[in-house]
Amino acid sequence: MEAPSSASKISMPQYLLLRAIFSTKGTTALKSVCKKPGAGEKIVSKEIWSESENYLKGLTSWKTYLASITGSPHQEGTFALVRYYQQLTNETRNDPSEEDLMSKVTFSPRPVRKTTNRYASRPEPETPTRSTKLKEQESSPSDLIERVENLDMTPSDNASSPSELGDMSPISADMAINYKAIEDEQIVNTALVLFLNAVTLHYTNISSEWTLYRRPFTVQKVNRQKVYEARVDGLLRSKGSQARAQALIEVKPYVRRNNTRMQEAAQMAAWIAEDPPRSYNQHPAEKHRRLLISQNRHQIFVNVASFEGEYATYIRGESKTTNSFLAITEYGPFDVTDRDHMKNLGIAMLAFSLQGGLL
Repeated sequence: MEAPSSASKISMPQYLLLRAIFSTKGTTALKSVCKKPGAGEKIVSKEIWSESENYLKGLTSWKTYLASITGSPHQEGTFALVRYYQQLTNETRNDPSEEDLMSKVTFSPRPVRKTTNRYASRPEPETPTRSTKLKEQESSPSDLIERVENLDMTPSDNASSPSELGDMSPISADMAINYKAIEDEQIVNTALVLFLNAVTLHYTNISSEWTLYRRPFTVQKVNRQKVYEARVDGLLRSKGSQARAQALIEVKPYVRRNNTRMQEAAQMAAWIAEDPPRSYNQHPAEKHRRLLISQNRHQIFVNVASFEGEYATYIRGESKTTNSFLAITEYGPFDVTDRDHMKNLGIAMLAFSLQGGLL
């Protein structure tokens, strides 16, 4: 079942302006990059990973939870509700609501421009020269924002479904038929946040928390005029504060598809625009990483976004650079019905929580 067209849905031209590049890796690759990272790949400290692994290994409720995935599903303990909602994410009852299928990325209306007198004098057309072409190529500081703002968000009647990114679905089209969207996105959101809370609940002195707070992130012009807003389904943040987000949560009631990736890229870009890395403009070549955890129906994905300070100046409209990209590596899918998947994912989630995001 394809999501319906929406005027607020991010289009392919707008996605391309975000300069986001997705790559996909399997579940075992996440454990490898955490335990034995290659050059420039380190996202969690070796000590924190080891501490998380040993902690969960000795947690009785964690052992009970893992056993319930392949055995009796009705076990008592911290993870009982987690398992209950995870099972619901793999059940089909009714179709999801229209609201669940809408994009969470909303672009501001295009400004109405005053029309000029059509009889007013117009300059004679010029033959393009090398100098005029160079002027056309030069961008103003808010070049990205101007181009995004001027794009028509209304899809044409013959517009195709957003599959231009290529077939990167974690399951085939034939298998997708067997995974109809579940009835409510909130079931998925509850299952994911309960899992993240349960993994960290009994750890003493942890300074971060996973919350259901649906925080909006905004991309603005230099003059603070809003271009688009991206609302997420939750986040990781410091306890007891409205501090900076440390990771984002995004959920869908259906299996993963390319328009979901496009929306997540817009959410990540908006997060960077509203809350850029410290000293990003003084160190344009410095590498930064951010985390987005997404669950699509019964499958969980760990998205690691990498970018340089130069990209932050680009997405904030402060630079005309076109040499930087937002590279997002997608690890998964981690199936909530697979014991080994959830075991490795739990260790990673605890490690990221203890660390307050990524290195």
